[in-house]
Amino acid sequence: MIKQFYNGQAAVYGKNKSYLHTYYGFDLNCGKEKQIEITEEIKKQIYTYMEQDEAFPGVIVEGVEQERSGFYGLYGGLFFLGILLGIIFIFGTVLIMYYKQISEGYEDQGRFAILRKVGMRQKEIRQSINSQVLTVFFLPLIMAGIHVAFAFPLISKLLVLFAITDKKLLLCITGICYLAFAGFYILIYIVTSRGYYGIVSGKKEQY
Repeated sequence: MIKQFYNGQAAVYGKNKSYLHTYYGFDLNCGKEKQIEITEEIKKQIYTYMEQDEAFPGVIVEGVEQERSGFYGLYGGLFFLGILLGIIFIFGTVLIMYYKQISEGYEDQGRFAILRKVGMRQKEIRQSINSQVLTVFFLPLIMAGIHVAFAFPLISKLLVLFAITDKKLLLCITGICYLAFAGFYILIYIVTSRGYYGIVSGKKEQY
């Protein structure tokens, strides 16, 4: 069946045809050094045949233990880069919003003083502050969730290039990352709302 399909598309596309590849894989029940030695010997024998006979089909030989260091180097580097950029962007975003709210707190200090004089209670001030800070912090978080949801199909297709095809695992990791991001946001929200309240109330809040 595969041969017939290959011959049919070769007749249609000519030089632009797809190439037929045959894969052979096997496990070795031995140590790492012995696996590397066996892989090198197979490479040596096959490449010798390829040099001696031009009609000999092209062959690529790979061994798990030989490729392990390169695999860890590539994916470990990408993992570290992702963590580093993620931390930088999270801290950058959070600090911008934090200092924005704190600076607005000093600007709103006089307005809240007037509201207290006209009879606004501390509970109402607290509710107003929580509503304002909640909107500033969690609206971007909601939009980030919507953005990830729409971008997920594209992200999953891009990760296929790195041999990551388990969509359930990817979905689970994406959800965990989003929850961790939300937890960090909640922590900064609590710190910011307390700082903002301490400024507009004109006193240090006792915890």
